[in-house]
Amino acid sequence: MLEATPGKPWGIGLKELLGVEADMKLRRAIAKDHMRQDEYPITLTTFPRLGSPGQFTDPNYPNSGPKLRSQFVPDEIANPHIRFPTLAANIRWRRGRKVQVNVPIFRDTNTPSPWKDPTVDYDRHSWPEDDDVRNGAAPDNFIHMDAMAFGMGSCCLQITFQAKNITEGRTMYDQLSPLGPIMLALTAATPIYKGFLADTDVRWNQISRSVDDRTPEELGEKVKSPSPPEVVTHVPLIPQLTNGEATGA
Repeated sequence: MLEATPGKPWGIGLKELLGVEADMKLRRAIAKDHMRQDEYPITLTTFPRLGSPGQFTDPNYPNSGPKLRSQFVPDEIANPHIRFPTLAANIRWRRGRKVQVNVPIFRDTNTPSPWKDPTVDYDRHSWPEDDDVRNGAAPDNFIHMDAMAFGMGSCCLQITFQAKNITEGRTMYDQLSPLGPIMLALTAATPIYKGFLADTDVRWNQISRSVDDRTPEELGEKVKSPSPPEVVTHVPLIPQLTNGEATGA
């Protein structure tokens, strides 16, 4: 996945919108100039075989590296900048486990019931987080994914709006709220994960789950243990002396 940003912010006029397509073509041309003759930039929301068994990258790398600790994708698939492996490690530390990105499998007449993800290795013991799948992280009838790459490796045309104050920001949010689901439906183009046909066609939930750092208590999966009563220690105050004052024994 290639990430590109404009050299300067876009304006708010209609003329600015008319320049987006030309700008996207220019970015593709620049990307192609840095590729081999047999490589091409392809517009895909998510690479359909990302995390599939066998080779899906060139060159090929082994899975279950120390940074992502994923059963399905290698560490080399992530940007080497310290931000990304640190973010993945912080999410695992706070959650106490890896992320759980589960997408319902598409069911037809030949889909067994229950369907179990055949790519999940329940006998792997490379990292402590490998216990996740043995503890229910990969439920029946779902395609299971376990790394940020399955969300952050997706592609889109992302727009960031800047408001001048909180009032304008709230107004903008309210105006965009009914448009979001419509745009999501019109641009639905993500029906395949790990080579399996999914029962969804958008990537929104997968992006959210791939960076979900909530604990089991915050997810409502476990009741938070009550905190022990606070112990308050009373310390007697020592009179403060000022110039010319003294205390008697």
